[in-house]
Amino acid sequence: MAFHRNHLSAPETVFFEVTSACTYRCRHCFGSYGRETDASLSLDEQYRMVRQLQNMRVFRFIMGGGEPLLSETVDDLVAYAHDRFPFVSLSTNGHLADSRRVERLKNSGLKNVQVSLDGSSSTTHDAIRNFPGAFEKALSAIRRFVDSGFRVMTSTVITALNAEEIASVIELAESLGVAEAKFLPLGITGRGKVNEQLHPSLDVTRKAACELYSRLVDSAGKDEIRGLKISVNPRLWFKARPEPAQGAISRNWDCEAVRSTLGILQDGTVVPCVPLGKLGVTLGSLRQDAIEDLWLGEKAMALRSHVNMHHGACAGCELRYACRGGCKANVMARHGRFGAPFPDEDMAGICPQ
Repeated sequence: MAFHRNHLSAPETVFFEVTSACTYRCRHCFGSYGRETDASLSLDEQYRMVRQLQNMRVFRFIMGGGEPLLSETVDDLVAYAHDRFPFVSLSTNGHLADSRRVERLKNSGLKNVQVSLDGSSSTTHDAIRNFPGAFEKALSAIRRFVDSGFRVMTSTVITALNAEEIASVIELAESLGVAEAKFLPLGITGRGKVNEQLHPSLDVTRKAACELYSRLVDSAGKDEIRGLKISVNPRLWFKARPEPAQGAISRNWDCEAVRSTLGILQDGTVVPCVPLGKLGVTLGSLRQDAIEDLWLGEKAMALRSHVNMHHGACAGCELRYACRGGCKANVMARHGRFGAPFPDEDMAGICPQ
């Protein structure tokens, strides 16, 4: 896979939205998932998609949603993808991961799963997931996956409701035998934009980020044998240590979207990333064009030229190569365009602008 000035010759990672249907109506959901809204790709179309991505030498193929376990054919897709990519994973809220479904996924060849864990108690997790009993469903799913030999990663979006529970979430994940705990900042798309009370203050976010930073240093290099690995979104790391970037970092690479990663929605719409796709930023449809042509096409090239850190208030900031101009989906959601004259509000209080 070749490296170009501002993108790879093909995506390293592809996120496929199996369905927009979901068992929950989570208050922080970036896609406002719930009901099936578009015509999904048939299984044969999904197979053709996988073959195209295989020919492009994609490394990671990640299936999510919505809730992918609502699809009765996702096991078939997993089995088909398993033989064609080095890394295949499925993201779930765990609600439908009963013993029978876990066994089906294991038989399909799946080895990696991500389960959402948005708190260390039912009070917190269920409030964010907007569903009583969601916490116990998640814990039961994690235990089943771990007992069945899966490599399990938990995913936690930091909100005002759970920012004080970082340590206890990590302890819970470790006690469950989880291999990796991932932490993400709350975006401002979908329900995350509507439910503004979920957004933690800068002080609370920074405290959580510093806690993660200390844990990240402590867990550096750990794996399934030696202990829990902790991974943190770079924007959270930046909030813990808002310092200018050091070293040779590409000054034309603001985020991974349409540079090293790609999203595909359930109806075959190809997008830079799924959150941007939910905002209407698309490259085309695999039903009309080859995915490789869309990756190398004019729309993709134009999106790569929209580097937030080169525009507006970011352009003269000494921190811009560390924060990368904020999340492009957040900037688009807040301002309706890239290169907005003000920094992403996600960085408010940190940006000297």
